[in-house]
Order: sequence, then C-alpha cells, then structure tokens
Amino acid sequence: MVIGEQASRIMIFGLSLLMPLSITSKSQKKGLSLYIFGVLAYFASWLPLIWHPESVWSNCYLGFMAPAYTPMLWLTGIALTGNKCYPNLPCIRGLFIILSVIFMLFHNIHAFIIYNRICQH
Repeated sequence: MVIGEQASRIMIFGLSLLMPLSITSKSQKKGLSLYIFGVLAYFASWLPLIWHPESVWSNCYLGFMAPAYTPMLWLTGIALTGNKCYPNLPCIRGLFIILSVIFMLFHNIHAFIIYNRICQH
C-alpha cells in the first residue's frame, strides 16, 4: 500500500515538472483557481487536526480523512492548467490524471486504514 502511494506520488511530481503550466484559456484559469483553492483547502484541513485533535470533527471520518481527499482539488487544478508537453514528449496530461487517481486511491485507503486503527478503538 505505502509503496504504491509513494511511487505514484513521485511520478505525479515528476510529471508535473515536465508539464509546463499556462493560464491562457478559460479552463486553464479555472484550473489555476481550483489549484489555489485546493491548496488552501488542504492546508485548512490540517488545522483542526493539529489544533483540536480531540474534537468531534478530528475524530470523525470526514474530518480525519480531509487531508487525504482534498489533494484531488489541487491535482485537478494542475491537470487543467498544464496543457503542453515538455520537451517533445507525447502529451502527458492524461497520464498525470491517471496517476493522480491511482495516488488518491492509495492515499485515501492508507488514511482510512490509519483512521480505523486510531479512531475505531
């Protein structure tokens, strides 16, 4: 589980380096907005867990899992914003999306396993 999560994470970040981002079209501007919103949502999802770990939110499924499912927002933003391939590679946007979905599956399953270990005593 952890190996699949880490491998897909490394591939996503590697591909994002090969996919120059642009904000010239409407969908790319929406992608940038979604990326910014997603990063803020991801950051915000950690705050209750850090500041109030014993709260109802931090111990319920949705609250505990929020840092695991919010990356889909900023990953989708990257996919919408990156429209070119660099350098002369076949378009990798589709591969980026597939790897993002794979990463999110591994990441959320892993977080769910941890949730069950910690919160479902």
